[in-house]
Amino acid sequence: MRSMPKRVLARNATRAALPRALTALLVAVACSPGAPPTEARADVGEFPTIPGVGATLPSERSSSVEEATGAGAVNVGVNEGNEPRDSEPSTPAHAGDPADGIASSGTVPGPSADDPPPPDPTSEADAPGTSEPTPGGSSTCTLAVTVTTAPHGGRYTPRNVGAIWVADATGAYLKSLDVWGDRRLSHVEAWNAATSAAGVPRDRVDAVTGATQPAHSTHRVAWDCTDHRGQLVPDGPYRVYFEMTEANAAGPNHFEAFEKGSTPVTREASAQNFADIVLSFQP
Repeated sequence: MRSMPKRVLARNATRAALPRALTALLVAVACSPGAPPTEARADVGEFPTIPGVGATLPSERSSSVEEATGAGAVNVGVNEGNEPRDSEPSTPAHAGDPADGIASSGTVPGPSADDPPPPDPTSEADAPGTSEPTPGGSSTCTLAVTVTTAPHGGRYTPRNVGAIWVADATGAYLKSLDVWGDRRLSHVEAWNAATSAAGVPRDRVDAVTGATQPAHSTHRVAWDCTDHRGQLVPDGPYRVYFEMTEANAAGPNHFEAFEKGSTPVTREASAQNFADIVLSFQP
């Protein structure tokens, strides 16, 4: 058998030794200190990055935080929701502001020794029932009025509408005492004119009211010595007016004068269409 040249033998020997050398090198690298185990590559996909948190492992995160807490470093923690925790809430700018009238402790400061004392609710100036009454007025003042109407020959006799009211000595309206009628009240012309002139057309505040009367009758009403605003009127001369109509037109009207003063007065009178008039005043 023909022997192989030495050059070919050496080349074959080199090729055979190369795999062994590579294997030895891989073993040496795998066993060197600090080298990660080959299984770590398989673990990378098992710990995906959580949104808002870096890929640093917990052990590495704690050490990095400790290193960052040196001089001039800001220590910011991470809460369970992976959002940075806010720093300690600062005190509102208005807390403790003297303009708010509240101390920094949150309590309302008590009155100063120099502050004037609060007004006494039971003082004479504020005590109920001690105000000065209107001159000439009295809470017991009353005027009882009685009158009986009579027909005047209108189209709708004996049906009638009408009014009784109080006026001052010049005839200026003060208050209605009795008003009866519905749609035909516009024909009670004197009363309509008086209330309109006073700025309270067809005023019936505190008055006795009713529908059109089917027949003539006696009316009994009273006046409490106040005007239509509820103000007590002073002593002096006054008038009581009577008016009624049985037609779609103005009817008769009449007034009786009396004196409001400090003594009781009773006045009796009669007039056409208004009989048995009685005015009884009590101060």
